[in-house]
Amino acid sequence: MSRMLLIFLAFALCCAMVRADTIQQPVQIGAILPLTGDFAFVGRAIQAGAQMRLAEETGKRLAFRFEDDHTYERKSIVSAFRKLTSVNNVPLVFLTVAPAMAPISSLIPQTKVPTIAVWDFNEGMHQPKDFKYSMGYSNEAAGEAMAELARHVLELPRVAVVTAHDEWSTLLAKTFMSRFEHLGGVAEEVAQVDLNDSDLGAIVLKAKQRNDPAIYFPLYLSSVSSLVRQCRQLGYSGALLTGEGLTEPEVKVLGALAEGVYFQRIWVSDPNFQTKYAKFSGETKQPADIGFVGLGYDMASLAIEVVDALAKSNHSITAPNIQELMQTKKFKGVTGEVDFQNFRGKRISTLQLVEGKIVPK
Repeated sequence: MSRMLLIFLAFALCCAMVRADTIQQPVQIGAILPLTGDFAFVGRAIQAGAQMRLAEETGKRLAFRFEDDHTYERKSIVSAFRKLTSVNNVPLVFLTVAPAMAPISSLIPQTKVPTIAVWDFNEGMHQPKDFKYSMGYSNEAAGEAMAELARHVLELPRVAVVTAHDEWSTLLAKTFMSRFEHLGGVAEEVAQVDLNDSDLGAIVLKAKQRNDPAIYFPLYLSSVSSLVRQCRQLGYSGALLTGEGLTEPEVKVLGALAEGVYFQRIWVSDPNFQTKYAKFSGETKQPADIGFVGLGYDMASLAIEVVDALAKSNHSITAPNIQELMQTKKFKGVTGEVDFQNFRGKRISTLQLVEGKIVPK
């Protein structure tokens, strides 16, 4: 065998190895999460769920590039999105909620990179033709569900409503009041607060003086626990109804003061998933405390399904091909089912703390 032929064969072998190595590189998927700040516990749980799902795969076909939005800081969201789409060239981006999608709403159709919110949904944010998707829980439906519980189950004639200077809070209050009044009740907004307010005693005393049989307060951060605490301290005996703001950390802070409060949260009742999480993390969590992990698990599962579907049809893993696939994509995960073309949001669970335990209502 001539020297030149040996050199040619060696070169060809090296090229083949490079091509194989390139093909075997995992597909990079972007995820912008609140990994620091007030909602870091949400981002970390979603991240853990995604890593849990990837750990179940035998081959490393996919990897996430996680970026921190510092709890929905606009500049951080824009910077992270630009980096993922322009520098890392990811073909798909996940984020958490509508406020995280808002700062990049005009950038998404410009980059033509499909972007999916995993936690919430509201009318207008899910626009498949503009590369904007949601696989989350309907805010409008959450407000309506709490109104139906208040009117049909608790048989309340009147509810005082406390909102925050916040888009999510205002939306839930609006849908709650509309549905409650449609059912024959009377709902009146009595105060609007800042999310970090801690002195809400005047609102509680006003509700007592008016003999309001219930207060609905879609709040979060310190305001939600402050209102519950001061209702208990000042002897308000009416029903307390809130949204997803009464998170696991807030319940732990309140302790026995949270007893009897009606609230909403992602409820993952699949015992197999709970067992999987216990083996993966070494800790046992209840269905109401594992929701964000479930979101991360479903986020990774969807990404794997998309990548596999394109690979099996011999299509490259690109943003245009993912966009085309998403037009007819249906998905079933541990947190629910999604038909991306006709999606109207999942339905959040309404719960109550009874004798220290969280129970569905």
